[in-house]
Amino acid sequence: MSGRADNVGGPDLARRLGAVLGRPLRFDPRPIPDFCEAMAGVLKHVATLGHECLTGALRRIDEWDHFGEEKPFSVDMAPILADLPVKLTRLEDWACTHFRMEA
Repeated sequence: MSGRADNVGGPDLARRLGAVLGRPLRFDPRPIPDFCEAMAGVLKHVATLGHECLTGALRRIDEWDHFGEEKPFSVDMAPILADLPVKLTRLEDWACTHFRMEA
């Protein structure tokens, strides 16, 4: 199970983190090409890929996230918790710990 990454995002995440931070956060959905351009700009100083290769890789990842058969945004936690019996942490509690705030 180590190395596993699960996706979190969207308007619900913005609302919940905003509540913890005590200020509104806005979910800003963008067309995939625009998002990939923006992310490539953020990553340009650490990326080892050229701009075109990087934006292409980001596009393929983002398209899979949104349209892939595997439905990566829809996770059934039961099998995960059967293999990895841990207590889940609410997003708000995690954010309070990481942002040094109280829920």
